[in-house]
Amino acid sequence: MPAEATLTEFPHPLTDRGEPSPEADVAAVFRLVAARRPAATSLLEASEVAGTYLTQLGRRFEHVEVVTTSAAAGTAAHRALPSAAIHETAVADLDLPRRFDVATALGTALATLPLSGLAAAVAVLARHLNPGGLLLIEPFWLPDHATRRSTDARIGRDDQGRTVSAVYQGAPRDGGHVVQRHALIADQDGVRHVSDTRTLYAFGHADYATVLAAAGCGMDFLPTGLAGRPLVVGVRR
Repeated sequence: MPAEATLTEFPHPLTDRGEPSPEADVAAVFRLVAARRPAATSLLEASEVAGTYLTQLGRRFEHVEVVTTSAAAGTAAHRALPSAAIHETAVADLDLPRRFDVATALGTALATLPLSGLAAAVAVLARHLNPGGLLLIEPFWLPDHATRRSTDARIGRDDQGRTVSAVYQGAPRDGGHVVQRHALIADQDGVRHVSDTRTLYAFGHADYATVLAAAGCGMDFLPTGLAGRPLVVGVRR
């Protein structure tokens, strides 16, 4: 079983907003960019999501760079878009020489950070944007609309033909949402069990507005902007 077949490569569905779809998410990003930044040619991708999602993004943007905190996710990103530069580092430590038209942090890319970490990451992403550039952030969930969902399950196939059957259980604790993930990953070499535990954080409209303003960005909140799910849009001043 390949060592990179870990939960890092699979999206996190434990939200109260429905099932994410790579195609639908990409279409939503494309519509938003077409409406607000039609001449955009460069993308800084910090969503920790590869596969079809990243491949399709590469067809829209001439230049794509990916930041990831995981070697497995970096490998998956390179496989999905070989032309993209991969930076394996925390977002808050990123320091690149160029600036971008769009930066994205979808899924749970920033949800593992407490408020101070969110502020630091947003400041760095905003600093890498051209004036008028877009910063797209998907909230894990919003305390303004508290989630009651504490379990979830999913079965599906990834871009390499592996079958994944996963279960998720989460519970509020110390201001975060502690989530256990267990999955069976099957391919031609056999079946393997993988698991992890993460703490995810939820922030409200005021939190996002504050950290974006501190980073030099205005903010729009689109309740259904990401294929029916909430989307925070920062605009670099």
